[in-house]
Amino acid sequence: MRLIQHESLIPSLVVCLMGFLLLNKPVHIDEANFLMLTQGLFEAPHLVEVNWQGKTQAAFDVLSNPAGIAWWLWPVRESSEFWMRLWMLPWSILALWGASELGAHFWSYTRPKGAWLLVCTPIFWNAHLSLMPDMPLMALTFSGYALYFKGRRGFGALLVGLAFLFRYSASITILMFLLLPVFKRELWSRGMLWVLFGPIMLFVWDLYTYGMVHFIQMIGFQSVERTVLDRVHALASLFAMLSGGAISMMAFSGSWFIWALSFIVAIVLVVPLGFDIGTLWGLFWVALGVFCVFSQFRKEGWKSKWVFVGFVLALFFLWQLRFAATRYWGPFLIFPFLAGIGRQGACIAKLLCGLVVSLAVSISDFQLAQIHHQAAEWAERQSLKYPDAQGRFFAGHWGFQHYLQNKGWRAIEEDTAVPNDAILAVTEMAWPQTTDSNCWTLLSSRQIEKNWGVSVHSPKMRSHFHSNFISPSGLRSIAPFALGFDQKDRISLWQRVEEASCCQPEAYLCLEKP
Repeated sequence: MRLIQHESLIPSLVVCLMGFLLLNKPVHIDEANFLMLTQGLFEAPHLVEVNWQGKTQAAFDVLSNPAGIAWWLWPVRESSEFWMRLWMLPWSILALWGASELGAHFWSYTRPKGAWLLVCTPIFWNAHLSLMPDMPLMALTFSGYALYFKGRRGFGALLVGLAFLFRYSASITILMFLLLPVFKRELWSRGMLWVLFGPIMLFVWDLYTYGMVHFIQMIGFQSVERTVLDRVHALASLFAMLSGGAISMMAFSGSWFIWALSFIVAIVLVVPLGFDIGTLWGLFWVALGVFCVFSQFRKEGWKSKWVFVGFVLALFFLWQLRFAATRYWGPFLIFPFLAGIGRQGACIAKLLCGLVVSLAVSISDFQLAQIHHQAAEWAERQSLKYPDAQGRFFAGHWGFQHYLQNKGWRAIEEDTAVPNDAILAVTEMAWPQTTDSNCWTLLSSRQIEKNWGVSVHSPKMRSHFHSNFISPSGLRSIAPFALGFDQKDRISLWQRVEEASCCQPEAYLCLEKP
């Protein structure tokens, strides 16, 4: 008698049990803007107005993702973080089932292996129970491809296409899905056309609701001029985020030619950023990411060629975005997963290493979320000392913005004056808006520091899981995480004053020279 119905239930059970520790994680990073979409109309979430780029404007013009996650969260939008995160749990289970089946049917893995490969990656744990579209996107992609290779092509195609409702990066996995018959040298089946249902449905909905297609609008929004150094830095970060974010899917090979070539490419990408310890730390991760991609180019068979083309298209897509983030590799984890790097067997040591690193990164990210929750609570308490203040404003994003907005604070508008005696809360880490149209005097400040040795936000080590830049100086980061003890933020409270006592040009800089 079988004690369990399916082998993928084992890693799923592990994820559920360990995931309970994340249910009370404060709202974090871009979860704030996705939750803003739930405050508008169900049929037109992007009509809600947000301040995410320094000024208040329609979400349609500034938030780069479709409304899928807002629609999913709609039934629990007024609930606590606990219930909203629990509402996301089915996506994690679906992703693990998809990985289990996909590994079994693509490379003939034993079923648990595919699920364990996925669950031992930092990208998975960052997306697990997150209020962002990353896990739904990952789940639909893995399960859709799994169903395709199991022979249920129409249903699989439908799921792969529905991922487009959550992030536009699904366009690459949709394209690679349509290219499968080309690489396999077989005829297209009509069922594969179901992959277009999701995009077509969304385009029609956008035209009916907004009069234009949001996807087209975002192509223009993401198209910004960048220097050669910006481009080189972005590419280096993407390779590092691939290897660090999908660590259990990486492997060390005896192919010295590929390793040498990978390090040469990594040095070319990293040297322009300097030779500090953080850059050297990032060098290894860049080289490992380059190796992951290059190794597919030399392998025989349609599978490796298909994976290599997928890598190239994914890199090109991500390279066009305004900034890089490790979680953006989520829908493209299918390529390192299917690369066959671990085809000879995912050893227990590698999986354990990946799981330990993933949990360490997850704990650090939890602490980062706590920093901004505590910062918002501190600002609220401090503001109560000034009952006559002519308005309460803040400069910053992420969870700091979410919690202060819920308490009635307003995001300050760049280049806009506020009334005298208004108070302003500023965070250094969470990309504060500029405040140079006003003059301020410092009321109080506090440094909040939470780290235990592994950091997803370390200026010293040039490491940032959620971006390839670090606020407020715009320091260029490379690796997604590091060993570091400088994960901290400084929160300050200011009061609007006359120009005679003006502090310029930005409020938080006055902390250095009061």
